Amino acid sequence: MVDASRRQFMVHAANAGVIGAGLLAAAAARSAQPHPLPDFADPAQRLEAKVKMIGTLDEAPVHTLVRIHIYGYGHEGNLTPFFSMHNYAVNFWRRLANGNYQVRVYETGIYTAFDSQDVITEWRNPYTDEIREVQQFRSGPLTVEFGPDGIVPGPETTVKPVAMAIEVIEDSIIHNTQSSFAFPSPFMPEEFPKESPGRMFFWDSHYTHMSPANTVADPKVRNAPANITLTNLVSWNPWLGMAQRPGRTFGRGVGRKIDGPRSLPPQVLEGLREHTPQVLDIDNWGPPYNDIADYKNKLRKARG
Repeated sequence: MVDASRRQFMVHAANAGVIGAGLLAAAAARSAQPHPLPDFADPAQRLEAKVKMIGTLDEAPVHTLVRIHIYGYGHEGNLTPFFSMHNYAVNFWRRLANGNYQVRVYETGIYTAFDSQDVITEWRNPYTDEIREVQQFRSGPLTVEFGPDGIVPGPETTVKPVAMAIEVIEDSIIHNTQSSFAFPSPFMPEEFPKESPGRMFFWDSHYTHMSPANTVADPKVRNAPANITLTNLVSWNPWLGMAQRPGRTFGRGVGRKIDGPRSLPPQVLEGLREHTPQVLDIDNWGPPYNDIADYKNKLRKARG
């Protein structure tokens, strides 16, 4: 019969063996790296690695699907679950004459019940107990230029991300971006007392792309697979009807690059077909679309 101390020693020994084997395997994988990692201190290599991870070096579209869970926070207590979202984007990449890369973004978001696949068209606001009509998200095209240090903002661009260091952990390369910006609210309290989040609109957004190091290092790979995570902290969306209540929404998402609409889960594809079919047929997307401006016009028309 094995006493408790002996049993504990055996468990620790077994665990040490597993951990040791894992460390040896990771070391072997690093030593077997077929191509040297990019020199991230070199602007050209840094840009190429970032574009491989976020998009593609080819003139081609890149599709992403991110599942986002969205909470409310009123500056006290814990987060309150609100709803979730299927965020699907089609991004067209091309290289510019100056060596930078340009991407044209078409993005949509279909709201679902929290932590559910069920698409919602109405939502009960837990702060006000009011039933609100859901405004599904669609935006684009938005054109963005990428240089060695991240986005190259134009004079009209409000998003100005701060470059962050690329991290290498074992066999993965991690690319982080962060952006914080504020602008006058498109829904001022005088005209939209219920829909307005306040006189200023705040948006903090943090993205991470993580790719296998061997694909980023391989010169033959033009579009590296990537897992995506995000967190954001954003002023209340006008359709929530928060009436300038203090607070914001907090979103956390996880997803990846995918191989186009055929890779979408059936319920996601069904929701897109019903609510934002334009993203499944970019050639017939129509004129540039701004969901905030469209919602504002909708409210004004409803007032007669």
